[in-house]
Amino acid sequence: MRFTRDERGGRPPALRHDPRPARPAAAVAAVLAALLLAACGGGGAAQQVVDVAVNHEVEINGLEIRIARVVVEPGGVLVDATVYNPGGDPRALLLGGCGPSQGRVSTGDGWKNVYYQVRPEGDLGGWIQPGERRSGVIALKPAEELDPGSVTRVQIHPGYVLNTATGELELLQVMLSLEEGGA
Repeated sequence: MRFTRDERGGRPPALRHDPRPARPAAAVAAVLAALLLAACGGGGAAQQVVDVAVNHEVEINGLEIRIARVVVEPGGVLVDATVYNPGGDPRALLLGGCGPSQGRVSTGDGWKNVYYQVRPEGDLGGWIQPGERRSGVIALKPAEELDPGSVTRVQIHPGYVLNTATGELELLQVMLSLEEGGA
């Protein structure tokens, strides 16, 4: 039951019944604790986002791949990449379906698997014609929420590169360091 002060003029405040439901003390305490932690900089790891410029270049089966940056959020890893086919034959970048996971991240608690997510906008996958350059994002979702500040390395192996002239298929696999000075 909740009571408020009577707002009738001139009289000493009296208590009257308020029909609104009372807020449980535990819920109020939890809200206050969360606000206090947020104000003091604590408890914010789950909201943290790490954005690292990695500028990593690799050639896989005749396809040049440049990874500009990696963004680690609690709900996933975003790899900003550009692919370029400098050769005379088409290449195919086949993303997804490479085993139980398509990458992993290194944290203080060990390695955690991440899984490729198909994204309709800016998808890098598919046929890449000679001279074609394409930019997009490789999105990877973790099996469990990540603490972005604890991620030190990202290993991706989200698919394969097919050389259409030779029929050769090569795994796209890259290890990226997110620590200062890493490559």
